[in-house]
Amino acid sequence: MAASLKTNTCLTYLDFSYNALSTEGGCTLGNSLISNHTLKYLKIANTAVDQSACITIVQGIILNDTLLEVVLDGNPIGEQGMKALMIVPVSTRANLSISCINCNTTIKDPLCVYSDPVAKVKEGKFYHNPFFDAN
Repeated sequence: MAASLKTNTCLTYLDFSYNALSTEGGCTLGNSLISNHTLKYLKIANTAVDQSACITIVQGIILNDTLLEVVLDGNPIGEQGMKALMIVPVSTRANLSISCINCNTTIKDPLCVYSDPVAKVKEGKFYHNPFFDAN
């Protein structure tokens, strides 16, 4: 489902909440956001999106020009995911709303290292994401 978002030209509202996206699904979703130009509302609350998936989703959000609202509530996005989310307001349009209420930001994954996502996105490079498909 997340992968089909790449080519979907009709969907404007998607609610994945309370489904187990986890790392792989979250990374696939983040990568799909890059080429989707119709989605306006994305709800992925309580989907087990972790730090790596959150960072990939942030990269997708930054490169997506149609999203108006993203709800990440209740996910274990960790410290690195929260750092990446803090870049979004300065990297996107002013009318984008992101919610991360009750997200666990205390998790520290030594394999997930924060790097400046804006610089990496602008260079077209996605980091520490084993699920990224450049095609």
